[in-house]
Amino acid sequence: AVPKGISAAAAAASPTAPDASETLLIPVFDMLNHVSDAASSTCTIRYGADGSAVELVAVRSIEDGEALTAFYGPLSNDDLLVDFGFVDSENAHDAVSIDLSPSIITEAQELRELMEGDVKLSASAMAPSADGGDAGGSYFAQED
Repeated sequence: AVPKGISAAAAAASPTAPDASETLLIPVFDMLNHVSDAASSTCTIRYGADGSAVELVAVRSIEDGEALTAFYGPLSNDDLLVDFGFVDSENAHDAVSIDLSPSIITEAQELRELMEGDVKLSASAMAPSADGGDAGGSYFAQED
């Protein structure tokens, strides 16, 4: 068993603590299991007082054979997948971002107008050419 407050440390790559935008690869720490809620973690990761080490600290007593877990942060499933290779089915921090910039709205309005008119979209430009190559690679409009 590991009592609360016991820590293991790994030397950081720089003599000062990196800012939040930096990514560190710390051997062994990447084997911690993620938990959806920080309150249910068995460990936390923090920088040492002088910033020269990263510490893994038990936040409660850990029984023999119990998994070491840590809350990776308030990350969406997109971030978890890209950065850690998994998604969390119980992720309260998951979100979907939709780009509503003026250019996207304009393009959507133009597409709607195109679809409401006598113009139909054709996917024939996407079909392979007789020689097996790409025949254009994009959709085009054609009049009826």
